Amino acid sequence: MFNHSDRFVEGWYWAIPSRNVKKGEVKPVTLMGRDLAIFRGENGQPVAFDAYCPHMGAHLAEGKVEGNALRCFFHNWEYNSEGMCVDVPCLGESLPIKLKTWPVAEKYGMIWVWTGKAPLCT
Repeated sequence: MFNHSDRFVEGWYWAIPSRNVKKGEVKPVTLMGRDLAIFRGENGQPVAFDAYCPHMGAHLAEGKVEGNALRCFFHNWEYNSEGMCVDVPCLGESLPIKLKTWPVAEKYGMIWVWTGKAPLCT
């Protein structure tokens, strides 16, 4: 849905109340028809990923927050807050795979997600 600019206005959309995503938690969010996984790492910053692991399609909101990264529950692949795969346990290394991440801002008690190209401000 995000790539159909005729169906929505590019901009910031509130995704979830800030209080609903505590440190170490990940939540599933559907925003304008797109499934996201929003988590808050130990640094307190919210992060928004496309919801599905590129490996086998598991929903990342079922995963576990470790530090400032998110680990998929299915095969334990770990993605840092920039969406880069940083650990594949069965290989003992990372792979050059990147999740789609979405710019986020936290204001007025809400976590906001930018739905277009790079935002002009946060």
